[in-house]
Amino acid sequence: MRDTQRPVSGITGHRGVVEEGTVRVGDTVEAAIDAERRQDIERNHTATHVLHRALHLVLGPHAQQAGSLVAPDRLRFDFTHLQALTPEELARVGAIANGTILANNRVHDDWMDQREALASGAMALFGESTATASAW
Repeated sequence: MRDTQRPVSGITGHRGVVEEGTVRVGDTVEAAIDAERRQDIERNHTATHVLHRALHLVLGPHAQQAGSLVAPDRLRFDFTHLQALTPEELARVGAIANGTILANNRVHDDWMDQREALASGAMALFGESTATASAW
């Protein structure tokens, strides 16, 4: 499996490579999740939220995520800010993010509508219809 996308509501499409044989319309296929790879991606996804929160604490709420790459072996976090971070700011962001990660708190999700989520302190990113809450 190379990618999963939702081209329209209610439909999930899977992109992959046929490693053996051929596939025809109507054939039954089996897709499996690589659990270790999925966990690596989940950890890096959570790390983007930790980093975003640390940037807010150090730089202020104007520092907003402007994109990211979340892969099993790395993440990239793009954000807006008025200037380059000073070495001191970078060290503070790193200390907050690393301290949060080292605290090893359980991650959980709560399902609620956007209004309720925002009232509980969640952040909505990129005009999303869903919000992400951090209980810190």
